[in-house]
Amino acid sequence: MNFKKFYIFNSHHKNFFAKLLTIICSVFILLLATPTSAHACTYEGPFYTLSQQTHDADVVFEGEVWHLDIRTSLSKTYARNGLAVYVLVDRYLKGDGPTIVRISGFGGGGGDCKSSARDGEHLVFFARTDESSILTANYLGPYSATAEPNEENLDIIMSSSGQTPIHKQLSQKDEMTIFLYNIRWWLRIALIIFGAICLKLIWRIVRRQKLSVS
Repeated sequence: MNFKKFYIFNSHHKNFFAKLLTIICSVFILLLATPTSAHACTYEGPFYTLSQQTHDADVVFEGEVWHLDIRTSLSKTYARNGLAVYVLVDRYLKGDGPTIVRISGFGGGGGDCKSSARDGEHLVFFARTDESSILTANYLGPYSATAEPNEENLDIIMSSSGQTPIHKQLSQKDEMTIFLYNIRWWLRIALIIFGAICLKLIWRIVRRQKLSVS
């Protein structure tokens, strides 16, 4: 066995997979990164109560952040509209709507004075709607588009809204939407790896043909 050729062969493959791993890690870091501001919020008032926030919002709901809308964090509209997130709604404390909602207008919790909303966080959301029923975070002061769903806050919000909470359950369609989203990223990664392997094989075949001709 020619150990020199064997060493060169393995070195090429190690370099290839190292580069591939670097690309995949870079993509993940880019997708998971949430824009944040290093500056402190300089808002000086006035400040509002939870009761006022509830009255001012069109819709108030409690739920868990399902995932971030990566497109908004990477687009030029982030500075204007803020980050958008998808939320699995447990119950509506004011108004009503679907079980899975998209709401925009969030930040990194820094100098933009916008509330942050991260994957897996369970929060109360204060939102406003437009004519197209698109939800946007509703602010009365800094970081006021969300609240912690503790007993004290929930009592104030429900008392202010005067509405019996409307509980939500995932439908089969909702569950299918979640399932398809969860496997979508794995499929993309598999396709990237498969495509890289195919390109590597094609490159090797072309190289062999060139060597045989020469």
